[in-house]
Amino acid sequence: MKGDEYMEISKASGKFTLSGVYLINGEDLKIPHLVSRLLEHMRDFRRKGTGKNGFTSHETKANTSESCPNEERITPTCLLDLSFEKLLTAFLKEEQNGVVTEDDVVRCLSIAERRSVFSILGLQHDLLDGIEQMLPEQYNHRTLYEWIERSLEENIEDLDSVDENTLTPQLLASIGFDPSSEAVKSIIERSSKASMQQHIESCEWAQIFIADEFKYNPLLSPSSQRFPFKSSKTNEWFYLDENEAHERKHSCDISRVKLMNLETKEWLSKNTQENLVKDDSEDHIFLFHGTDHQSAKNILSVRGIYLNAGRQKRDFSCGKGFYLSKNFDDAFNWANCTTAKPAILIFKANRCFLDSARKLDLFDDEKRWQEIVLAFRSGRRTAKMRKSLHSYDLIEGPMATVRRSESADDELVVEQKPSSYQMCLISSELAEKFQQTLHCVIFGEK
Repeated sequence: MKGDEYMEISKASGKFTLSGVYLINGEDLKIPHLVSRLLEHMRDFRRKGTGKNGFTSHETKANTSESCPNEERITPTCLLDLSFEKLLTAFLKEEQNGVVTEDDVVRCLSIAERRSVFSILGLQHDLLDGIEQMLPEQYNHRTLYEWIERSLEENIEDLDSVDENTLTPQLLASIGFDPSSEAVKSIIERSSKASMQQHIESCEWAQIFIADEFKYNPLLSPSSQRFPFKSSKTNEWFYLDENEAHERKHSCDISRVKLMNLETKEWLSKNTQENLVKDDSEDHIFLFHGTDHQSAKNILSVRGIYLNAGRQKRDFSCGKGFYLSKNFDDAFNWANCTTAKPAILIFKANRCFLDSARKLDLFDDEKRWQEIVLAFRSGRRTAKMRKSLHSYDLIEGPMATVRRSESADDELVVEQKPSSYQMCLISSELAEKFQQTLHCVIFGEK
């Protein structure tokens, strides 16, 4: 709009009519007020079940940073400003008969929401070419998070293997990011701080970032809390009552699990780790799992350890595995680099209990280790391998560093990371028993 030029929109029988000044329900409104009032109307439409644009994210899986974003409807007022105004103005000016239907406004709002989310995520607006021309029944078949995830995966598959090994702004631009965005800076910064940087393929850092933003960015998930439990208690241990886990689907007694809302890692280093070491004994071993707040909460008070929530294409699993480290810092650094809301689960397991499990030890069999890691990482497990691993409860072995070969075949190259350790639970029966060894949970913040 230029100068003092305004338009009139009268809402009658579900239509908005163009004249000379914005008018809704008899009120004269300038552009900013129009946007606010139309958003109020759209929220009413959605509550009544009309004007649904499918703008929700994915259902939460049960545990670990292997989770998908939580199901929350994005709050438009957090996201929309001039983008909606410009789109609506364009709609009105293009209509020769001067009439815009509620469906037009809903579509306009949906596009504006989508573009606002793309700006927050640092994505190029043309990442989803053609989606704005889709019919609602086509677009609503997936959530916006799923459309973004799918497009990123397709772009990653089209990459040249030579470019794929180093995470740079240019690489992120080639899969759909704005290289000058704050999001790109955050992705590269997170990956560079990770002690296990080469354990994750370069482009996967971008996918991890997008999933975490949908879960914890306050503009995309307004319901996100500082801590899942008793946010006023910080830097001290506390316990939950049994009735505070009314959604619990496992038999673990959560009232015996210590919790802490951690404000600074420095406090943790000076106090908690010393106590953990002192509490160690020959009969028990401490194991650590780094994840995010929602996943830690689900493990503690909802579903317990749920193997099917695991990430795809890991070292010893593909969608069904729960990973543990003997080193607290490894788990903490992993969580801190993969989520805005890091959490650490600490298990105190009886050594005899673990020794009695059906264990596959790959520390002394590098050939077998490489065979298994390549099969899982490439997604090419054979029936023979699946059958051979079916008789085990857990797998132990070194972590892998991964890269793409520079030859035309674009094959994965995996090598053992020196002095590394990981345990992967692959049996649901063992995972259920291992849940009982949960000793404490630490919820951190950045």
